[in-house]
Amino acid sequence: MKIQIGDTDYSVRDLTILQYETLKDREDISDIDFICLMTGVDKNILKQTKMTDIIFVSNFLRSEVVFQDEVGELELTLEIDGTLYGLIKPSELTFDEFINLEIFMAEKPLDLPKIATHLYRPLKDEYIGEKRNLVDYDLQSCLDRSETFKKHFPIKKLMSALFFLISFGKILTEDLLVSMETMKIEVEQSRTQQ
Repeated sequence: MKIQIGDTDYSVRDLTILQYETLKDREDISDIDFICLMTGVDKNILKQTKMTDIIFVSNFLRSEVVFQDEVGELELTLEIDGTLYGLIKPSELTFDEFINLEIFMAEKPLDLPKIATHLYRPLKDEYIGEKRNLVDYDLQSCLDRSETFKKHFPIKKLMSALFFLISFGKILTEDLLVSMETMKIEVEQSRTQQ
């Protein structure tokens, strides 16, 4: 999306983790600071812009970019800062990955960039979609990507991935409980038949 201020067009991309955290911590952010955060427009340019335009652009950005309730579409691969990343495959998580994700999800406050780097890892090759191959898990490599992800990772994509992971875990737990209940009934039936 682009917005025009004066004679110049400025790009507005999906809300990043950094922008989300800034807005969460600064609920009273001024219209000018908000537009600067969302577009990168120089503050001095905005100070020379009509106040009615500032209010219009700020309200538009708040409604169209920031306050969208929807969870975005789950992206199996996405490009950040020139590198292609793939979503982890929950069924292929290593023990280290699982434990680290569990610890990171329990931290207060949540370190969203750290979680994002664990949910998305660089691809090994050109395969995307279901056949995507991710580089092997390495905690330090994930932590090294944290700052890049903070600045460039869309918060909507992170929320979609978290929703997917939580839903996957819930279904897996429910299936396990049903399976255990079935096994318990079968064991009890076999005992009564003996």
